[in-house]
Amino acid sequence: MTIKIQVDSSSEIGTYIKLTNTFCIVPVTLSKKAFIALRSELGKNFPVLLSNVLSSKYQGRLIACNSKGILLPPQPTPEEFASLKNSVPDSIVVKYSEENLNTLGNCICVNDFTALISPDLSKKTEELLSDTLGVEVFKTYVGQFSLVGSYCVLNNQKGLVHPNISCEEQDFLTELLQIPLRTATVNRGSETLGSGIITNDWHSFCGQKTTQPELQIIDTWLHGKV
Repeated sequence: MTIKIQVDSSSEIGTYIKLTNTFCIVPVTLSKKAFIALRSELGKNFPVLLSNVLSSKYQGRLIACNSKGILLPPQPTPEEFASLKNSVPDSIVVKYSEENLNTLGNCICVNDFTALISPDLSKKTEELLSDTLGVEVFKTYVGQFSLVGSYCVLNNQKGLVHPNISCEEQDFLTELLQIPLRTATVNRGSETLGSGIITNDWHSFCGQKTTQPELQIIDTWLHGKV
């Protein structure tokens, strides 16, 4: 099921929050109202982790993660790293990269099996991502965009990509990911799906500005519900 929420009066919820099948990462500054909305949908026993990496509220923009691991941007403080590491189950691998780019969440679109990453990322980060998250990694564009995490959103069953993509490009990405894809928008026509939607195999959240037709497409495609 897909629920509309906002964070700090913003519908760009994916810039703040990361959601996987095993945990959800939120900024320490998350409002009580947004926290309650997440908790109500995810369930009281689903781990919601408070993170303050780089002292930023934009945790979704900075972090790449799936059910198996978390990759942080360069140079988190020892306290920030330890706080997040101590919050997750022992089975979750937590590492940080030495990439020049801090916004890993914008550059990486990943589920539990496959990652699409920006061609701008280094080979070292590519290998670290594969090792940390246990995925097969492909450097690619989504249409004309290198920030693949901004223009594509995935769970383990299906994915959404921005609408200005050719059928050939969509088929190519479908072949890489081995899951069905379709085009969509969020937040009244926004193509930055990664900023407007967070999803796992059972739940999705989208920005408050999302229209009812957009919501129906997102929910029906990702979860088979109207």
